[in-house]
Amino acid sequence: MLFYYPILTAIGMLYAVEHDGKLIYLGKNKPAQDIAQTRTELIMKLETELFEYFAKDRKSFDIPIEDTGTQWQINCFRAMRNIPYGETRTYKQLALAAGNAHAARAAGAACHNNQVLILTPCHRVIGASGSLTGFAIGLEAKAFLLELEKHGAI
Repeated sequence: MLFYYPILTAIGMLYAVEHDGKLIYLGKNKPAQDIAQTRTELIMKLETELFEYFAKDRKSFDIPIEDTGTQWQINCFRAMRNIPYGETRTYKQLALAAGNAHAARAAGAACHNNQVLILTPCHRVIGASGSLTGFAIGLEAKAFLLELEKHGAI
């Protein structure tokens, strides 16, 4: 079954969607009306872990994620989750970690298609020059998350 629930965070309202005990979406777009709004055990755990993350008491998440997309996108999502807290990688470095050093643009496209913000930390992927590039909920939120992690006191 599908369930969703809104979660107020330091970067605004995010919506979590669960499918059969796994998180399939965490983002700014409210799900379709035909999905039940329910605060499941998984979503309660996610709320707690997000609260701890924003309080600088958590560096990683223990929420099961169901990746969707092409095999390349899934490889990129897994590579993103391996970027350590407080560190960044370029799109080229992400592409290499996902299996194709020559696919930086495709890695960028995978970041754009990331459905599970923060837990799949596409905010940790930056331009080759060190510049902040696209983020689904805005560059201000991306800068906030990077600054939060940079000064995290865990």
